[in-house]
Amino acid sequence: QHRTELHLMAFCFWLFLHVLTLWVMRRVMSPEQSRRYRAQHMRSSDVLSSWLYMATPLSWLYSRPDSSPLLFGWGVLLYVLGAALGFWALLSNPHFRPDIVAPPERITTGAYGWFDHPGYVAFAAMNLATVLMLQHWQGLAPFSLYVGVLVWRARQESKLLPN
Repeated sequence: QHRTELHLMAFCFWLFLHVLTLWVMRRVMSPEQSRRYRAQHMRSSDVLSSWLYMATPLSWLYSRPDSSPLLFGWGVLLYVLGAALGFWALLSNPHFRPDIVAPPERITTGAYGWFDHPGYVAFAAMNLATVLMLQHWQGLAPFSLYVGVLVWRARQESKLLPN
């Protein structure tokens, strides 16, 4: 009983962090970035990555989780760091967008001075953090597939980057 309550509280806290992240992301985006997000045409890789991102927390419904406060704490920390990196990527790149298109210029400052694709690193960190916070190891399967899609997307984008 106690373990089930902890498990439900962990999921509710994850949901709170996820909604808060989406809310802050909307506040951080420039009007032009918001317009691009609304106007994007979802390709199959976009749909697949979105579904896999959400499959990780949804796999929680089919799990019998552990309940380690230490793993939960590491998950929260990783989620917050991943979200911060994602916000930094949005702020560093005025051309940041969810679809794969050739940008007019290569950004090498801010988060892009540390990572070639900081948005993907951020999303992967937040997704792994979800597994740690919810402690459902079945979530590693969709997480692994999600990272594979992100690596593929990063390679496709790298081919389009100007030198």
